[in-house]
Amino acid sequence: MNDFFDNLKSNFSKTSKVISDKTKEAVELTKREVELQKLNMELNKKYKKLGELTYNIEVEKIQVLDETEILCSEITDLKRKIQKIKSEKDVDIIEPDEAERIKPERIKPEKNDEGYFVMKFCPSCSTGNHPNATECIKCGTKF
Repeated sequence: MNDFFDNLKSNFSKTSKVISDKTKEAVELTKREVELQKLNMELNKKYKKLGELTYNIEVEKIQVLDETEILCSEITDLKRKIQKIKSEKDVDIIEPDEAERIKPERIKPEKNDEGYFVMKFCPSCSTGNHPNATECIKCGTKF
């Protein structure tokens, strides 16, 4: 009879450990997904702001190059963070001090002879990209 209870106790311990491990995995996966959603929402806000600036540049002929450069830099930084989270097998949330060390490269927009900004438009999603871009910044289509 003691063997029965010892086996029961052993099986219960093993089962509870497996359940505990699976729960931890699910929690970490959920944290990762929440972080991705936050970063994607922030990225969409930056794209919207960049679109508004581009529109104002075109329609009102105003110069907001510094703000445009800052937004492009922030967008690049967010895309790197998102890609890092998506590519990791084990969940490692980016610490704030680590995010500060990641400096995205600055790409200055080009102007044509008439003073308009030059853009390469994606054939898939019609998003304006830097003229030297090799893939779309929104959907990733290769040019």
